Amino acid sequence: MIYRLTQFRVSVLVVYLLLGVITVGAIKHALNYSVPGYIPFMMGFRERMQSQANIAGIRKWIGKGFSSKEGEIVPSTWPASVKKLSPKFVTIKLEGKAVKLWWGGGFGHWGLVVGPEDMVFPVSKDEFIVPIASGAYVWSENQ
Repeated sequence: MIYRLTQFRVSVLVVYLLLGVITVGAIKHALNYSVPGYIPFMMGFRERMQSQANIAGIRKWIGKGFSSKEGEIVPSTWPASVKKLSPKFVTIKLEGKAVKLWWGGGFGHWGLVVGPEDMVFPVSKDEFIVPIASGAYVWSENQ
């Protein structure tokens, strides 16, 4: 009886040690090959923009034209489709054919760009870009 209890305790100890080694190995692997933190954040931000941003409403606003071909747009002139998203600021892009909504601060910026449906998504080493619709994408500064 004592022999069986001791054998059982040793077996349980071996199982715990093996599980510990496997867990430590998995954590080391995850740390060596982890996904940059901004990617999961951007996937969530993309889902939020797909469900909450009124792309057609923003395009309608762009279609009315701006007094300038570049620069920041004052919040008092933002339409409801932009105000409901609460960006920090909005800038004009592509000589008035697109707008860039900005969020963030000292640790980085991210946002939404809306332009014509045939707008080509830029390739950038400075920004992580994820399309959400034709002519619209979310972006984040690479960190």
